[in-house]
Amino acid sequence: MTKPLLSRPRSVRDVHATVRTLLPIAIRRRAQSLVEFGIIFPIMLVMLVGVVDLGRAFFESMVVHQAAQEGALTAGVYGNRNATCGADSTGRFVGNEVGISCANRLVKESIMNTAPAWVAINVGDITLNPDPGTWDHDEVFTIRVNHTFRFITALIRDDMTLPIGASITGHRY
Repeated sequence: MTKPLLSRPRSVRDVHATVRTLLPIAIRRRAQSLVEFGIIFPIMLVMLVGVVDLGRAFFESMVVHQAAQEGALTAGVYGNRNATCGADSTGRFVGNEVGISCANRLVKESIMNTAPAWVAINVGDITLNPDPGTWDHDEVFTIRVNHTFRFITALIRDDMTLPIGASITGHRY
């Protein structure tokens, strides 16, 4: 005598056998694929966000380096020109930066204007040594630009940052 399909199972093996006979093979395979996807997807998503973060960090480091180069070019051209600049209409020069020389302001503005809006380089991130307003011919100068990169994955931890900096040394002829 054969067992009815919906009889009460006596063991785990009987439950397994009943499920196998009731569910077609295609449905079981689809469920297996869904479980595998659910396990792999979060891992792949974290890896993708990490790759995007590394690409952004590399891009921002290139922007900071290019901004320092632009500042050095401006310093080489406009250094030792103490002409008075007009009023600061941007509002970026505040505090002790208000009374700086025109050459100093031109160098800092060229550095800040080189970077796109999402890579904010502030006045406090720029170091000029010596002050461009006092440079003489045949003098060596150094421009340092600092920036703090914030990871997208900082949503997990808030303190995930990477300091980025570029230093350019030039010689004014």
